[in-house]
Amino acid sequence: MHVSSFGNPDAPLVVFGHGWNRSGRDFLGVAEVLGQQAHCLMLDMPGFGETPRPDETWTTQHYANAVADYLSILNRPYVWVGHSFGGRIGLRLAAMAAPGLSSMLLVGAAGLPRQRHGLEQWRFWARKYGYQVLKSLADSKGKEALRQRFSSPDYLLRPDMQDIFVATVQEDQTQQAATISIPVSILVGALDTEAPPDIARRLHHLIDQSELIELPSVGHIDILTRSRHLLAKVVREHVSALKEAQR
Repeated sequence: MHVSSFGNPDAPLVVFGHGWNRSGRDFLGVAEVLGQQAHCLMLDMPGFGETPRPDETWTTQHYANAVADYLSILNRPYVWVGHSFGGRIGLRLAAMAAPGLSSMLLVGAAGLPRQRHGLEQWRFWARKYGYQVLKSLADSKGKEALRQRFSSPDYLLRPDMQDIFVATVQEDQTQQAATISIPVSILVGALDTEAPPDIARRLHHLIDQSELIELPSVGHIDILTRSRHLLAKVVREHVSALKEAQR
């Protein structure tokens, strides 16, 4: 697994897990704001960045196991910061009580199914059943055109990772989230349409030791850049708690 390091190696350890089709470089701005106050490890998950994809179809549990195995070699307590897909992995790490995991930040986190209401729900089902009807009537060339039209951009962008995308995006970690017993900060942008605030609110309700921070005027990706100073501030709070626990 490719890992980028930044900051003070003697400072408390903070490990960053990126979103789908992203890389550890997404967190460089936050790491730079933290400076020497933390030792930041920014992972490239298998299949992304500079890390080759796994040979098999992995779920988020496979990813969490790989992360836990890597971090066990370091044998140090750490704070996990997970954005989107990295939040799914963080939920797994916390639910399995991964050794060394002291607390966690979930940023634009996924992991729970989206809940659609009213017109949004009607449009979702109309699109879904419309696709199924059109697909049943199309020839092979038409089916491919329909797949390109109706599939998620994240699915289409990585043909080599489509099996893992399907396996992970369909997961519901509601039961696992309810078992988490470490402190968790949940940050979400009010304009996030990929992992909307409703998911963050439900995670907050499920996780006993959690705080919810909703940020105005930011979305799913720019929360990592426009709000990097606030993210770094929350990370510092977790780092301080980790240092206090080690005394």
